[in-house]
Amino acid sequence: MDELLPKAATAAAAAAVLAAYQWRGARAASRDALPLQYDVDAIERYFALRPDAVLSRALELAVEGVALAVRGALNAVALRLVRAPRARASLANVRATELREAITRLGPAFIKLGQALSSRPDLVDEQTMAELSLLQDALPFFPNGVARALVREELGAYPERLFDEISAEPVAAASLGQVYKAKIGGGASVAVKVQRPGLVDRIALDCHILRTVAGALAGIARLPGVRFRTDLVSVVDEYASRLFEELDYETEARNMRKFQRLYGHLDGIYIPQVYEEFSARRVITTEWIDGTKVVNERAKVSPNDLALLQVGIQCTLMQLLDKGFLHADPHGGNLLKTPSGKLAYLDFGLVSDIPASVMDTIICATVHLMNRAYPALAGDFPGLALMSADDAQRDLPAFAAALEEVFDPIMLDLRAKLDAAQDGGGGAFPPIPFASIVDRLFSLAQEFNFVVPPYFLSNLRALGELEGLAMTADASFNLVGAVYPYVARRLLTDPSPRLRRALQEFVIDDSGLPRWDVIDTLLHD
Repeated sequence: MDELLPKAATAAAAAAVLAAYQWRGARAASRDALPLQYDVDAIERYFALRPDAVLSRALELAVEGVALAVRGALNAVALRLVRAPRARASLANVRATELREAITRLGPAFIKLGQALSSRPDLVDEQTMAELSLLQDALPFFPNGVARALVREELGAYPERLFDEISAEPVAAASLGQVYKAKIGGGASVAVKVQRPGLVDRIALDCHILRTVAGALAGIARLPGVRFRTDLVSVVDEYASRLFEELDYETEARNMRKFQRLYGHLDGIYIPQVYEEFSARRVITTEWIDGTKVVNERAKVSPNDLALLQVGIQCTLMQLLDKGFLHADPHGGNLLKTPSGKLAYLDFGLVSDIPASVMDTIICATVHLMNRAYPALAGDFPGLALMSADDAQRDLPAFAAALEEVFDPIMLDLRAKLDAAQDGGGGAFPPIPFASIVDRLFSLAQEFNFVVPPYFLSNLRALGELEGLAMTADASFNLVGAVYPYVARRLLTDPSPRLRRALQEFVIDDSGLPRWDVIDTLLHD
């Protein structure tokens, strides 16, 4: 036994040394590699060891932002001084081009924001929309050699060995990757999307800097006399987590399969097939869609295609209020009109899962807003995951009064217009821009403690983009008018007890009498 003790001690010491080296190796690996999913702590540890990279990028962002602001200010001054329409149009085009070029230089994290703005005529002018639409599929290419090497790394062989044919050059380039047209066995045409190199590092660095800035602003917001309570750090975290999701093309392939299963049967909707044997984390191969964009070179939808876009809006409402699985990036570059007249969805990297309880609460909140039942509407906010139950209970009277102050003028105007339309024999739903409702809602965030659930901003973005596209074809179009009939159908057909109660609240007033005008509008829509 005495002879065994030194040997055991030696073995234990050797094991301890080996474990220490393994731990140091794992620690070093964690310092030398970024996570593939958004992990705040891991990213902060990674960049804490790289302060020079953070400082260099922060200065680059600051210089680009200041330069853009100065150029914008000079352009605004010139626009005030110039009166000739042609000269003013030229200045506007210069401003739009400078903005698009600056966003392109800033990189993918900012390009995604530019893409969202490209379909918002209520936020940017026509020239800017047209320029920003170039961010959808006309960005600079990266070298073919890099793309070939990445395909080999991900799929085990160079593209010319995997595909029967493949285009010598990419046919399109967007924020996260570039696309080649290829053919597989049997002659089927496919789109091969290859991710840009170094995306995880660049997006992680930009999001780390944005989060640091948001934290600093949050500190300022806590100072006495400052009335700003929106959690900017949570907003950055939500945006960053969605960007990281888009970097995993295997997740996108799963999203496509689920989307096909839920919505592929709908009339007027087409979902391309995904070829998983030719897909991996940074390469995805899907069915090639021959079609035309629903937006033209001026970033507008043709009035002839408005009905097609409305099919997409109805599909989005089903995604949001019925199935709970939403394509959260429906900008003009991701929607094609097929030769058969269907609306084809592309790019499923950004989707949103919506809990069933939230879907029902959205419908109930719509009923309470239409009935101007503001205490009940305030009580819906915890169910929408926009406010904690404790905050809602504590602030309920004040919050209900604030909702009434913000929304009652809109609802009174809506009721007057509906009554006038009915008296005139018409039933058209008066226009209420969705963006104005969202803006008014978030104006309350400075006073009340809103929270941002993981899916909420994506849902607003998707609905806002679709309304923006439709408004380019018909300036009087409004999403609220499309939502109302869908909510009406759900109220009339859904057997759930909660929605039965919501229907009763909708059509019966506080004194127990029927709201005949509401019933008439409900049945008409």
